[in-house]
Amino acid sequence: YIKIIGKSGHASVPHYAKDSILAAAQTLLGIQQIVSRQVDPHEATVISVSSINGGTGINVLPEKVQMAGTTRYFKQELQSHLHSSLRQMVSGITSACGCEYEFEYHNGYEATVNSPRYAELVRSIAAVQLGKEKVFSNLLPAMVSEDFSYYLKHVPGCYFWLGCGNENIQSSLHSSTFDFDEKAMAVGAALMADAVWSFINTE
Repeated sequence: YIKIIGKSGHASVPHYAKDSILAAAQTLLGIQQIVSRQVDPHEATVISVSSINGGTGINVLPEKVQMAGTTRYFKQELQSHLHSSLRQMVSGITSACGCEYEFEYHNGYEATVNSPRYAELVRSIAAVQLGKEKVFSNLLPAMVSEDFSYYLKHVPGCYFWLGCGNENIQSSLHSSTFDFDEKAMAVGAALMADAVWSFINTE
């Protein structure tokens, strides 16, 4: 979360104001340089600004602009680096624009890493239930955020995705048109029940 605080004024005389929108625009561009210039290209990292709010009139430079977004990464060591780099970027740009800022960074969830043994258990059960052609186990890592990662730090387990679309439902998660086929719930329940039963009988 970033709040850029300038000095409001009339758009026709910007030299009497401290333009928070201009500072926000430069901050947005500067943030994107963190990944491209400060992070090893081999380390998958994303910084996305997903919300910007400021101003209500066409002829008024607003006092404040608020921005919010998220960071994603696989290597946990990147967390502190991104935190400090974001603050440094925001501080430097707002200072150069004559503005002030407020900055909050909340550490996100760690990467979710399955235990190979239990991932194979779920994969084999799904192959029997659904057919091998409907089970995909060699997917590239995804930067979704999941608190299940904390469970896996303490006990072995498996987090799996369940397809919930059909020929008429194709929207992805978090899209404005998202919907799902409710029949998928029965498939997921059966898969989880069989996984638990198999686990109990093999331990």
